[in-house]
Amino acid sequence: MNLDKLLDTGDNMELVEKDKLRTRKFDSYWGNELQNVFNDIAENYDEANDFFSFGMWNHIRHRFIKNIVLSDNDEVLDVCAGTNAVSIDLLTKNDSIMVTAFDRSKAMQKIGSARAAEKGYKIKSVIGDAHKLPFMDNEFDIVTLEAATRHLVVNDVFKEIRRVLKPGGFFYHCDLVKPSNRVVAFIYYNYLRVMMPVTTLLFFRSKEFLGFRNRALQLAKYFIEAIDVFYTAEELSMLMEDNGFKNIDTKKLFLGTVAFHQAQLL
Repeated sequence: MNLDKLLDTGDNMELVEKDKLRTRKFDSYWGNELQNVFNDIAENYDEANDFFSFGMWNHIRHRFIKNIVLSDNDEVLDVCAGTNAVSIDLLTKNDSIMVTAFDRSKAMQKIGSARAAEKGYKIKSVIGDAHKLPFMDNEFDIVTLEAATRHLVVNDVFKEIRRVLKPGGFFYHCDLVKPSNRVVAFIYYNYLRVMMPVTTLLFFRSKEFLGFRNRALQLAKYFIEAIDVFYTAEELSMLMEDNGFKNIDTKKLFLGTVAFHQAQLL
């Protein structure tokens, strides 16, 4: 049976099964290819996000941070921390917390650690795979995951986040999601088809990523498909519930193309 056709029927299939199908479709790309992408764009990552979103991603992240409730001396894990934008914003909000930034890209974390140091913040940096978090059970009061979930095996990562959270702890999530409205989806995907190749041409450094004849269109195709076969905001809430999270609060922004989630481990 055609894999793309199966993915299109996601509303009528088990969410975990959909995750398996996503893995089959993108497993080779999620291996070394995606890591090479983020290593290459590391120096320009935040600028590329600003350009791609017409400056709106900073606004989205600040709204996300505003929703996060911090207590003094909280232990916070920032999963897929990238250049530490979320980690730094959290420390700006409450500098008594202890933040661990976790990412698979050494290049991104090198930049993120330098930016934190410039502001006088100390962030512990750990490199590894989000599907196998190298932390003890019940270690963190808060876990954040921003702008990365669509590149992950969601069910596996949610299980790991649940494992490392303390009872009573909170999971805060933010990402682009699949729009549930077909008209919005049509407009959004066409926007991506234009902006992704342009962003690649402007912000990537290596020759292999430059030019429409090389990797720009392939990269754009992946990012569009990653959202098209991803979950809606409501489906992500269901996956969180399936993984034992309670008190799940879901907020949708920009006509359902962005979602915030807050969930608690009781």
